[in-house]
Order: sequence, then structure tokens, then C-alpha cells
Amino acid sequence: MTSIIKIVMFFVISMNLSAQNDGSKAEIMMPKKNIDTELLNDLVEQEINFVRSEHGLSTLIHIDYFRTYASQHSKIICDKQKPEHSKIEDDERISGECIDMRAKMGFDDKTYGAYAKEIVQGWMDSPDHRDIILTDELTEFGVGIAEGFYKYSGFKMNAVYSTLVVN
Repeated sequence: MTSIIKIVMFFVISMNLSAQNDGSKAEIMMPKKNIDTELLNDLVEQEINFVRSEHGLSTLIHIDYFRTYASQHSKIICDKQKPEHSKIEDDERISGECIDMRAKMGFDDKTYGAYAKEIVQGWMDSPDHRDIILTDELTEFGVGIAEGFYKYSGFKMNAVYSTLVVN
């Protein structure tokens, strides 16, 4: 019996440390270039699940295939410098998609966590994207981030392109 209690206590302590580490990673300041896209992917997914739980919905399960798909699409729109939706109708595993492009101006004082919240809030401010995120029947998702540039009026700015795919 004692060994079972030790195992359970170890598991609970490990879980608490993992939660603390996730929180501290969210407080890391975003650099101007070479962002940690995997960290940002994870934080955007956490924020989506937080928003869903605030609305009484179940959290979504991360699917590697969806992250790969979303990352590839973000890279494509980054290279084109033009946010556009992919042809999700060609992939029966995907039922919805949200995309986002943000120029990284004045991000010297932003954390990864704050930036993840901004991406999700941008989707929540759009009725169509909000409807996708708050669809009750969804069970799976993946987020993909790409970093690149955006040209506007002759200026070249660092930019982050984000894609969310769901089913």
C-alpha cells in the first residue's frame, strides 16, 4: 500500500511541476526573430482549450497530423505573404480551419503567452472563426506557426502566420 501512495504522490508532484513549467514558458519574452514555433503552437492550443472550457465545451485533443498540416499551410501562406485558406475539402479528416497573420511590430515587451492569447482572441473576434472554435462536436485539432516577413507599403516587417485545423 505504501508503494502505491508513493507512486501516486510522485505522479501528482510531477503533474504540478509540469503545469508550473508550462506557465513559466508562457512568460518567456518573444524575440524579434527566430521564435520558438513549437512553444507558440503549444500555447495557442492551450489557449483554445481554455476558451472552449470557459464556454462549457470539451477540450480538444492534439493530433500530430493536424499540426503538420497546419504548419505546412502556415509556411505556404508565409512564403506567398498572403493569408488564404487551404483546400480542406480535399482532406476528409479536417472539418474547419482558421488562419491568422500578424506583423511583429513592438513585440519587445510581449511574452509567448500574451502573443498566443492575441492570436486566439483575433479568431474569437471573427464570427466565422469563433463559430469554428466553439463548435461543440469538435474533438481534435492542431496549430501550426510559421515565421517570415510581410511587405507593406515598401516596408518589410517580421510576421507570424498561424493556422488552426480542427475535426
